[in-house]
Amino acid sequence: MLLTSYTTMQKPVLRFLFLLLALSWAGALYYLSAQPGIDKPDLFIHQDKILHFVAFGLLGFLTMGAIRARGQIYRNWQVWLVVLLVGLYGIVDEFHQYFVPGRDASIYDIAADMAGGIMGAWAMYYLVKTLSRLRSAPTADDQL
Repeated sequence: MLLTSYTTMQKPVLRFLFLLLALSWAGALYYLSAQPGIDKPDLFIHQDKILHFVAFGLLGFLTMGAIRARGQIYRNWQVWLVVLLVGLYGIVDEFHQYFVPGRDASIYDIAADMAGGIMGAWAMYYLVKTLSRLRSAPTADDQL
């Protein structure tokens, strides 16, 4: 199942699905950041930074999945392009929050957004790279 999933990673339909998911997730993040701030207790210190990290990590992962891998792997420049795009979206999101009542903009939130985008993009990079290696590895049937 996992190996057949990799072969479909190159198919335009799956990349289009990743694009739709990335755009939908970006829209959901924008909607959530447009909500006025509410007082809520934090369960632990820096809870909001972890939420930023996870949210933008998922955005980086989905955006990376929307890009066509060259050959059977992604190139480093593709990863950094996704990191740049996700980082710019994080900056725009924080700027947008500055104008929402009860919300504020924070450089630390931008840093968490960037870190999450990096981790998400690299996670997809390594997933595709690993699946490519598994696909090209000889199987027991090949050795008979």
